[in-house]
Amino acid sequence: MPIFVLQRKLHLLIGAALFSVFCASAVLSPSVAAAQQEDEEYARELFAEGHAHFDEGEYDAAIEKFLEVYEILDAPALLYNIGEAYRRADKLAEAEQYYQDYINAAPDAPNADDVVERIIDIQQKRAARKASLDISTDPSGAEIFIDDDEEARCQTPCRIDLDPGPYTVRADLDGHHSFNEDLALEAREDRVLETRLEPETAMGRLFVTTDVDDDVTLVVEGQRHSLPLFDGIEVEAKSQTISLLWAGDRVDHSIDVEANEDLHLFVPIGAAGAELTFLQGAAIGFGGTSLALAGAGIIAGMQASSTNDYLAEYEQVHGEEDTNVAIVGERQTQLRNNLLLGAAATLTIGAGLWAFDMFRSDDSTDLEPTLDDNPSGFDSSR
Repeated sequence: MPIFVLQRKLHLLIGAALFSVFCASAVLSPSVAAAQQEDEEYARELFAEGHAHFDEGEYDAAIEKFLEVYEILDAPALLYNIGEAYRRADKLAEAEQYYQDYINAAPDAPNADDVVERIIDIQQKRAARKASLDISTDPSGAEIFIDDDEEARCQTPCRIDLDPGPYTVRADLDGHHSFNEDLALEAREDRVLETRLEPETAMGRLFVTTDVDDDVTLVVEGQRHSLPLFDGIEVEAKSQTISLLWAGDRVDHSIDVEANEDLHLFVPIGAAGAELTFLQGAAIGFGGTSLALAGAGIIAGMQASSTNDYLAEYEQVHGEEDTNVAIVGERQTQLRNNLLLGAAATLTIGAGLWAFDMFRSDDSTDLEPTLDDNPSGFDSSR
């Protein structure tokens, strides 16, 4: 079937548009009318170019031009021309869609019966040429998406019938990395696609400080990091072996990193020669925590003091209390008290652990670690 004769229809559409512009000249500005005329002339040029490409068998170029014209004029006849160009380019799925859009937009078109027959013929050809894709994943239950699908086609294991051509297949399963593969299917091909979906790696964050100022290196997951790690590093959430290197010495230790949690370690390697026991290391850790809490309490106290000064000035100027700021001041004061109380409590616990260890040290030597195997040298808190 030749390309639908649109040139006369195009002239009529342009003429009608110009007539409507003329009739509406009382309400449309000259610039708007001129813009409409320019669009119509441009559409006429685009259609001529598309028709020339079609006659030369350059169907992709013709489709591009016809689509541009349709954006300007929204003429149903163009849908037929686009569908015809797609059919000539052997892109049957697109051809069927545009033929159907044409019938929906112009059900009483003179060639409607012929277009319906062409749609049926394309459907039969597509069915005869379908390729089959059998997809399975380990583990199963993954959702399968083809190209830019917003909804999954199926869940594995499953079978999908597709037109011949290139596709991007994506498999998604919660807790696992997505799988993507580009493939090209031939007509009537049976393709099997099997893949293993790798679990997503849960991560935690590791912070490490020591009682040595510099030249200490942490080795974890094969990567080297200079200490202290105040900003932390991402590590896989699992049992890890970490190593600390300093001054020609090395200590290894096993730690457990929890998913989506921070693990803070204090490593008193400066006192390694003193062979700290587990309780002594824990006491040092509590002491460090006490200092941190005390520092935070001091900062909170400064904020509370500043807030109270503001409240006093406000009441002196306005003769009343700023209720909202007063609430903030009370919360800051409470936070300061809690932090200082926590500092005192952790310091007390640390001192108690150290004293208890010293008290029992004469009766027990089992907890004294060596420099090469020093599990007691770490105090951890989350």
